[in-house]
Amino acid sequence: MSNSSAPVVNYALLNDFSLVKVSGADAAEFLQSQLTQDVTLANTEQAKLTAWCNAKGRSLASFLFWQDAEAADTYYLVIKKDILEATLKRLRMFVLRNKVVLEGLNSTPLGLWSEHVNVDFTPDDLASKSKFAVHQQDQQSWIRFPSGPKEQRYLVVSTVAETTEIDPVQLLSKVENIELNASDAVYWTAQDIVNATAWVELANKEEFIPQSINFDAIGAVNFKKGCFPGQEVVARSHYRGTLKRRSYIGYTAQSANDIAVGADIFQDDNPIGQIVNIAHLPDDKGTWVLFETRLEAVDGTNDAPLHLGAQDGPKLTVQSPPYALEKPEN
Repeated sequence: MSNSSAPVVNYALLNDFSLVKVSGADAAEFLQSQLTQDVTLANTEQAKLTAWCNAKGRSLASFLFWQDAEAADTYYLVIKKDILEATLKRLRMFVLRNKVVLEGLNSTPLGLWSEHVNVDFTPDDLASKSKFAVHQQDQQSWIRFPSGPKEQRYLVVSTVAETTEIDPVQLLSKVENIELNASDAVYWTAQDIVNATAWVELANKEEFIPQSINFDAIGAVNFKKGCFPGQEVVARSHYRGTLKRRSYIGYTAQSANDIAVGADIFQDDNPIGQIVNIAHLPDDKGTWVLFETRLEAVDGTNDAPLHLGAQDGPKLTVQSPPYALEKPEN
């Protein structure tokens, strides 16, 4: 498998993510009552992003979830590890008499990515399928993640409770003519940011309604499904209001290592937004941020530069998300 001239496949253990297993006869009904997504749209071959909100419509957690291929009453949910226990504790409060079991699995996802788009190192030709397509085999799930036109990336997670880590060498042992490269998980985070895929974590928990982190724009909110916590607020913003805040991508080459999630974004000496997720690249390669802001700060109404963390903080170069931000029709 190792060849110095072969295409490189990077890998990193994603230690800031964890996995939740939801099982039981009422698992689908329970999740349908709690999440912003229509649970029936997720299946054994397609994962879906979703948010879980409080009564005020603020996001308590975000998940990527899919259905188990061997047990129709079982779902797996990827979540940020720093909110895992609090999320499980609160979700269990709503189980009541439902036949549902929620458990956190001791499973660390593995991230795989490559700039060689013509090299298929995935099972079942996953490289040719849509984003968040799923392939399940040997109690492992491969999920195709959003990526740019010149890269491909996948999350691989073990659904066996006692498994903590996946060995990438063993995982790709049958793939010929590739070079495995151990990388830093921050590059995975940076790719999530570049693809404007937001994650709720401890530092931004209950800060944003789903629309502010573009979850409606990427299909993570279904406005036609039944009730869920915070639905009235989320639906009112969609049907009756004009969205005034969205999340955008920012980059700075200046030193910003002391800036964290939750820090303000400034324009004309005024705070106009907040960092949702951040990735400080090693070796002085700069910092990527996904930040939530007022639309007039980035739509050309005000062309003053944006700064990270302070009025005179690092200057941001702003990019629009790689998808449309108009309200979906559903």
